[in-house]
Amino acid sequence: MFIVLWASVVFYIFPIYTAKLNHAAGIDVQLLDARFSYTKQEVSHLFNTIGYKGQQIYLSISGGIDMIYPLIYGFLLYLFLLKFSKHTINNKLRIIYIAPWIGVLFDYIENFCIINMLQNPYKISKQQVVISSYATTLKWVFLGLTVLLIVILGIKKHLATSKK
Repeated sequence: MFIVLWASVVFYIFPIYTAKLNHAAGIDVQLLDARFSYTKQEVSHLFNTIGYKGQQIYLSISGGIDMIYPLIYGFLLYLFLLKFSKHTINNKLRIIYIAPWIGVLFDYIENFCIINMLQNPYKISKQQVVISSYATTLKWVFLGLTVLLIVILGIKKHLATSKK
């Protein structure tokens, strides 16, 4: 179920909103959420490029589907961790189960920062951008770590079952 929800968001809903934003901007733009980090100048440039209409579309994304999406991918990654780690890691290493949830937490911090900046696009402080950019970076770090753990555990599980 989570795979279907995830795929629906990634391959259907996000492309629709991206197309609307690109149309509003007149060029292809990369949202802050999709970057690894960004500066105040990059935020200002993006918001100026997409204009008021694009800012409203971005606000609807950040305040709408992007408030549900982290829970979808969080559960999906968590379930993959459970699937591939069953009987392969000891109790002390079960702390890895929090990795996707830390990524989700940083995604929510990022979303609230972006919403705040979009609601006041001409009063964005450097501190707001720094917090938002750090949250974005940490989101990607923890999600990347989670995917790496899933791959390692999947290989470990495959090797263990092929020996039997």
